[in-house]
Amino acid sequence: MKKIVLIPPASRYRSLLKRSRVGTLMWPPRSEQTGMTSIYASRGCPYACAYCDARQVWGIGVRWRHADKVVDELKAIRDAYGINTAFFVDLTFNSDREKLFDICRKLEKADLGISWYVLLRPGNPENRITVDRPMLEAMRNAGCIKIGFGVETLSPIIAKDLRRSSINGYLVKLMRWMDELGLLSKAFLIIGHPKETKGYYEELRSYLLELGADELRISFLVPFPGTPLWDKYKGSLPVNVGYEDYTTFRPLMPHPLFSVDELTEIRLCLLKDYYYSSQYRDRVKAKIGRYFHFKQSFKEFMDCVSDSISGNNLLQMEILNPIQRKNTYRESPNNRMNSDLKKLALF
Repeated sequence: MKKIVLIPPASRYRSLLKRSRVGTLMWPPRSEQTGMTSIYASRGCPYACAYCDARQVWGIGVRWRHADKVVDELKAIRDAYGINTAFFVDLTFNSDREKLFDICRKLEKADLGISWYVLLRPGNPENRITVDRPMLEAMRNAGCIKIGFGVETLSPIIAKDLRRSSINGYLVKLMRWMDELGLLSKAFLIIGHPKETKGYYEELRSYLLELGADELRISFLVPFPGTPLWDKYKGSLPVNVGYEDYTTFRPLMPHPLFSVDELTEIRLCLLKDYYYSSQYRDRVKAKIGRYFHFKQSFKEFMDCVSDSISGNNLLQMEILNPIQRKNTYRESPNNRMNSDLKKLALF
């Protein structure tokens, strides 16, 4: 893998950084964040997922910055702008295990007082790129507070079409390690593949409860131009598709079983059923009981979820889709609105 050493730090503006926040679930909570910066430790990704244009943007392979340069840049930003949160925008922060541990060791030694959020490729014990408990412990000790994982799909058939691996059981283990270590978790999923059925969505609903992530992001499968998915499905897209239509918050690909409205409602129901569930409530209560400093973080996050369900700040909060219609997925006993959410007594 190549190194990025000579590229100078990005230009930043005080007013922008001071207004920036990790706006969903995070510690410190949004109300206590003094500013947020994004930063790269590496560029590129060793994978070639069918829906991703990383290779068109960054080329093949991964280029890493020296760990000292990463730490020095974060320290300079903190000293200049007073930020206390950061987001590593690397596509696969764990693409090189040795480099990840090197960065974590140096961040721990620097003790910058910055909480950071990062994305990892879940991998599995048989793959070269993995996540294990020692890695999570090293990241936590270095100031990492939140990790996002690309779950994407439960189906091995769909995973193969998307050029992903299906490691559902191992992901559950990762989430429990994170609960034990005091890390916040976010799971990214994709729905809308032509091979998904009503039975698949029922299976997904059950799996999400087993997975037990602190936060969910469910996106629609979109064939962005330049990706392998585009090459495969561009002929089936609606006529006169505009640039603004390429968003993961609305279905774009035609589905043989579900309309656009039905897919939108499926996504809404999956999210509502998850956040309203007793399983989610009990797990969050247990996590707060063990790590009390998360109480305000979850309170503010659940307020966001509550506002989203009642129709406010939907896209901004990235929780739910703004379109709410009669349930075409299934009649859920948990389809309650804002006032009921506040009765969950999480705190």
